Amino acid sequence: MVLRKFPLIVLLIILGLGGCNQPTDGGGCEYDTFDFVAEVKDIRPQQDNPDVLDVVLDFNTSTLALEDQTFGELREVVVDSAYFKRNHMRVGIKYTGTVSEIRTGTCNPFFISFNHKFRDEPILEK
Repeated sequence: MVLRKFPLIVLLIILGLGGCNQPTDGGGCEYDTFDFVAEVKDIRPQQDNPDVLDVVLDFNTSTLALEDQTFGELREVVVDSAYFKRNHMRVGIKYTGTVSEIRTGTCNPFFISFNHKFRDEPILEK
């Protein structure tokens, strides 16, 4: 009885092992890494929500330099007046960091890391 199921077991193992090598994110992705300087060139309220600020960054390298970027979208945070004040943002300030930008594959187009510690949450007073 076991011998009859042996080919089926072998087939399942082969299929299972083949699936282990399949990427889950588009796969086979390679990235180029760049150090950047991004300068805050404008700060303005969003048109559809004036309580949220667009902090416009001008990058000096990578495809991020091809057009203006907004800080909130890059960091996936809401920049309201409290966030803005807590992080001492202003026009002309420069942030440095690293961006890893996709070269091949269909994974996330880029990963960005700032060398600045942003305070996303307010510090609770004791």
